[in-house]
Amino acid sequence: AGATVQFAFDGSGVSWLAQRSNQTGPAEVYVDGVDEGTVTPVTSAPPYPVQQVDYSITGLVPGDHTLEIVNSTSALITVDAFSVENGRQVMNDDGAAVTYSGSGWTYSNSPGSGNYDQDTHTSSSAGATVTYAFNGTAVSWLAPRTATSGPVEVYVDGVDEGSVTPPTGSAPYPAQQVDYAITGLAGGYHTLRLVNTTAAPLTVDAFTSRW
Repeated sequence: AGATVQFAFDGSGVSWLAQRSNQTGPAEVYVDGVDEGTVTPVTSAPPYPVQQVDYSITGLVPGDHTLEIVNSTSALITVDAFSVENGRQVMNDDGAAVTYSGSGWTYSNSPGSGNYDQDTHTSSSAGATVTYAFNGTAVSWLAPRTATSGPVEVYVDGVDEGSVTPPTGSAPYPAQQVDYAITGLAGGYHTLRLVNTTAAPLTVDAFTSRW
């Protein structure tokens, strides 16, 4: 318990690969020092499958990041390898491919906040909508983690992908957090639409996409 592995990488996503066994236990995962929650690898009887993805995150702003894995118990934590995603493009919240509709949208420029390009858009009105049009096979929505985020309905190419409730945090609030990501789309033009479903804040910092 407490055994830790840290992987520093330059990219926009990362995966932790391990051998699947019947002795692994929960591990706490941190990305850039931010707690992303507990991961409990899937167990398996022998013969044990190898090169299994025990945790993966995509859609980060391209650059230098760290993945840290901390064993939570005396069960096994196993590390085989890490794989890194590269080649993301970033669209800021005020970019030409981003459109806002509905009420309550405000713009904030906060130097030193850690947000991408130091700015965000936020609305606390139910029904407030933001749409990002992109060309690629994957997309993510980035926002700062706050104490008051609420549920958001997500649509990809007009298809309802369900409700997402971003994780909450306490001050100082981490910036550039991936609140939603999808991969494996057919290459071409797509839209990601986020619709606020309550009066809790919906915040947009940036979007990343990958061909």
